[in-house]
Amino acid sequence: MQTIQVTQDFVLSLEDGTKRAFKAGMHEVEDHIANHWYTKAHSNPVESPAAASQPVPPNNPTPAAKAAANSSGDAASASATPAAETPPTNKKK
Repeated sequence: MQTIQVTQDFVLSLEDGTKRAFKAGMHEVEDHIANHWYTKAHSNPVESPAAASQPVPPNNPTPAAKAAANSSGDAASASATPAAETPPTNKKK
């Protein structure tokens, strides 16, 4: 068993078809749940009892969650850049 600190609510879908919902906060979970890539993207491991007492604001993604979101290859995330940030071109018509 491991203790994790969930940083934002999520639902974990397991290989056997079951789903487990997690709310932001502290959870003691089985090792295979704590080590799942999706769990890691939405939580932080708790290394000591002192760390468990530190609150984490909900919906504050961890660096792992940000990296997972950026590497997902999702077309929606690719189009999230506003047009105003696109550098102008100097091509003549």
